[in-house]
Parts: sequence; structure tokens; C-alpha cells
Amino acid sequence: LQAANAVSFLPGVLIPVEGRLTGTVGNPEFLATLLGVSALIILYFREKHENKIVQRLLAAGAAAFFIGIIAIGSKGTILYLFLYGIWRIKPNYKLITAGALTFVLLMFMFSPASVLGRVFLWLTSLRMFLINPVAGVGLGQFGNNYLQTVHGLFSSIPAIAGYFGSYTSLTQDAHNICLQHAAELGLPGLGFSLLFSIFVFRRAQALGGYLGAALFLLLYKSMYTVMLNSPTNLLLLTLLLGISENPEHLRAIKIKPIWTTVLAPAFSALILAGVHLCIADYHYQRGLKGLMLGNSTTAKKDFISAINID
Repeated sequence: LQAANAVSFLPGVLIPVEGRLTGTVGNPEFLATLLGVSALIILYFREKHENKIVQRLLAAGAAAFFIGIIAIGSKGTILYLFLYGIWRIKPNYKLITAGALTFVLLMFMFSPASVLGRVFLWLTSLRMFLINPVAGVGLGQFGNNYLQTVHGLFSSIPAIAGYFGSYTSLTQDAHNICLQHAAELGLPGLGFSLLFSIFVFRRAQALGGYLGAALFLLLYKSMYTVMLNSPTNLLLLTLLLGISENPEHLRAIKIKPIWTTVLAPAFSALILAGVHLCIADYHYQRGLKGLMLGNSTTAKKDFISAINID
């Protein structure tokens, strides 16, 4: 419904911000992470399954999630999955590093605000830590101290103000798990977050394959975006760390044939109903746009189409 811009069927809380898809988790990056982890788990089951038809269905499901990630426009998630795909074909650290650096360079050229905004955020977070290295500014106090730290940074190094000034805005998170805990909890927080990151990295290495890639995706995203502040991502992390204890206990649910014959038509009917509603809403939105542009004849046709369909 979000992708079709069918806003009349969505409650206010689910209407996308700035046109980006958010799903029900309320944030495009959180949704991209959820889809990315889910797609990798699906591919894990596909690898384990012997039935060719089921393998194709699972591949189609994973592909649908990948398309969803592209539709969201989460560049970091797309990069990770692209590089992991290359790694599956040819595991070469130099090739992966070159690909990542090329992507960052292209981002700097074509979307500098995204790169420079994060660099400035990390510089400010580092300064916040250096000012309060022992105990930090206090748990949950990052946002309350952010603008004050920015002012101090600009005062001490005026050249930074001219370069990064336009990227200043109020934020509640450092977009990096290590800098976040360092700024709020000082050296103990920095030490904990580094040990935790090493722990997750080793678990991902030990898991290997698609499950290891799913766990590493969460660690990777926690280095440049909000991760542990999201209940969705925190649940995914807990789930994957639990699986990493003994991945052999992970099993796909076996649905009895009778349930398959009942559920398949029900899901098909639900999907068709959703498409039906989207088409009606599409004409309704077009009619509103026609009225805005002063084209009453076209608007009337679209409103009649919406009424006939729905």
C-alpha cells in the first residue's frame, strides 16, 4: 500500500515519510534490515531443502525481499548484499575492499550529504567522548548534549563550521554503536561496545554461510546507522545470537498438505483483494491530482473508475 501511494487505506502512523517505504517498523533503514536478514534466512532454508519446487519458491521469496530493499533505497544494505553475492562467487578480501571503497567514492560524488552528514556526526560524537572520557554524558543524554558539542566544535575549529555547518541538525543517536556508548558511558561504554562487536563478529564467522551473513549484516549496520535503538533490530540480533548457539536446531515449519490447500487460495484471495483496493485508490488519487491541476473532466473519469472498481 505504501509503494502504491495508497495513503487513503493507511492509518496516519503508516504513511511514508518523504516518500520512502517504512513498513510497520516506522523507519526505512529498520525495514531494509528486517528484509535483508529475512532474505538471508530464507536462502539458508533454500540451501537445506531438497525439493526443487520449494527451492524455487524460496528463491522467489528472497528475490521479492531484495526488490523491496531496492524500492526502499537503502544504499548501505544494497551494497552489503551485493558484496556478499560477490563473496559467495569469489571470496577475495581485496575485491570486496575495492568494491566498498568505490561505492563510498561514488556516494561522495553523487550523494555527498549522506556521507558528510555522518562524518560530521561521528566527529561530534568523538568530541563529546573526549570532553567526558571517564563516565560520558549519561545514558540517553546524547541528544541533549549534541548541539552544545557542535557549538564547541565550531568555536574551537572555525573551518569545520564552513564545511559541515549545513549538515547540523538535532539527533538522538551517533549512528555508530561504539561512538554512541563512548559518548554516553565514557571508557566503560566504549570498552563494552568494542567487546560486544568482537563477540558478534566471531559468532558470525563461526556460523558462516547465510546465517553468518545475516548476523554480520546487523553488526555492519550498527556501525553507520541506528541499530540497537530499534526493537525490531534488537529482536533480530537476539534471535540470530540464539541460533548461533546451535544452528542445527533451526528447522523450517512443515505444513501439512491439507493446510497448504486451504492457505494457498486464502493468501491468493488476500493478495488479489489488496491489488483491487490499490487500483481503486490509484484512480482516486489521480482524480484528486486532476482537481488540483484544474482538469475536472479527467478527475471525474477517475472518480467514476474508483467508484466502479470499489
